[in-house]
Amino acid sequence: MVLKNLKLSQFRSYPYLDISFSPNTNIICGKNAQGKTNIVEAIHYFSTLKSHRFVSDKELILTGKDSAQLQIEFQKEQSERRHKMKILLSKSARRELYLNEVKEDNASFLGGFHSVMFSPEDLNLIKGDKEQRRKFLDADVCQIRPRYYKILKYYNSILRNRNKLLKEENPNPELLQVYTEKLVEFGTEVIIYRALFVERLKETAKKIYGEIANGGEELNLRYESELFDHFVEDKSVIRSCFYHHLEKVQKEELLFRTTRVGPHRDDLEFYLDDKNVKIYASQGQQRTIILALKLSELLFIKELTGSYPVLLLDDILSELDRDRQESLFSYIRNCQTIITITDAQKFEVEGAKNFLVEQSVVTEL
Repeated sequence: MVLKNLKLSQFRSYPYLDISFSPNTNIICGKNAQGKTNIVEAIHYFSTLKSHRFVSDKELILTGKDSAQLQIEFQKEQSERRHKMKILLSKSARRELYLNEVKEDNASFLGGFHSVMFSPEDLNLIKGDKEQRRKFLDADVCQIRPRYYKILKYYNSILRNRNKLLKEENPNPELLQVYTEKLVEFGTEVIIYRALFVERLKETAKKIYGEIANGGEELNLRYESELFDHFVEDKSVIRSCFYHHLEKVQKEELLFRTTRVGPHRDDLEFYLDDKNVKIYASQGQQRTIILALKLSELLFIKELTGSYPVLLLDDILSELDRDRQESLFSYIRNCQTIITITDAQKFEVEGAKNFLVEQSVVTEL
């Protein structure tokens, strides 16, 4: 997959932007707070319909304006046809999505364009809270399995309604049972999608980590759920466990007035030789783990779709030492890459297309 062009209107700090990319390496240089990250944020938004900085759509609109427009043109591997995607954001209405001029819903739009983002925020995945890791999983599963978007949306809606009911003085038991059945139905689907994604990533991540770290420890990724000790891809088993745990915490839920069991409480954990890296890993080990995770995403999407996603490296190279930088580039030679940096003199790539950003004005060098 090759991104040819990006156009922005009233997005973030950009009144207007029209930028064309090289199919190989693109380097966007500029000092901090000049608008570099806004460019890669816009590109990645087409893959996930979420900002990697976890802000609302309204916050993506240029200050003082009521709407924004984003547009990309791209080509898929071994195809001359150009595809176009457009997003209209508004402070007063729902966003509108267009694929090749046809208006689409979220689930139909997702999966049209693939990208992998690697940013300094990702280094907090290990030390950060569970919610951050769940958002990472959900965003990535959505772009490779678009149906998951609707399932997750239904689950979150049911969860909100169930929690609202639990907050009542005397919750209606029949209605609570209805919500419980739907919670289990869609929650089981959420768990399976997430856990299978982790299962597909972990072997590749283990291999890549071993290569970068030159052996030593073995990396393992685990989808952690209160419902089971080891994931089994069997809906009936997960449903049964779900119901069982909900029965166990029934009194707690009425006491605390919230849903105490489900995928909204699950986690992604990282282990080195069965030791939880949140506790035992050094900063260097954590960086290597996240690098292995991101490269695993890249290769998984390539395996699934037949073409590499666009790789977005947002000011991350300064966080990686020379060895990790070399490991990264050994994996992405055949991938279109868009890199943001603060100092062009510290990083040069032969044949790269270079841009300078100053106060949200982009100049090709």
